[in-house]
Amino acid sequence: MTPLNCYKELESKSLPIITAFHKDLLCWDKKALFQSPGTKFLHFTRDTGTHIVFFEPADKYPSRGESVKYLFSYADRHHILDQVIKTVDYLIDKSSSELILYYNGITLKTITPETARDLTREYYRKTRNQFN
Repeated sequence: MTPLNCYKELESKSLPIITAFHKDLLCWDKKALFQSPGTKFLHFTRDTGTHIVFFEPADKYPSRGESVKYLFSYADRHHILDQVIKTVDYLIDKSSSELILYYNGITLKTITPETARDLTREYYRKTRNQFN
């Protein structure tokens, strides 16, 4: 699936739900999809916008022992990977997402919060093992 096709499908499913902060989907998510074509991700939609969580390959993280600028400080690859789980847990537990989509690199499908949590933990374990 091309980034444009993926985005169009994402937009058609998410846009009807959003009542505020449309720019999350129409600008930021679109830009992110084109910058990371083919990368697996979870996409959370609620009435007040969206959030996208990419499952980046292990080689996209900083090297062992390296710290990089991250948010308002510096972080190593373990801290950045830990944030993936924390973000998904927050989005499932606190943000009242009305729609959760998963892109597996080929297709985009609607999933349950439990499946999103399972996929994230599987990604975390696999990526952490690749670090070692």
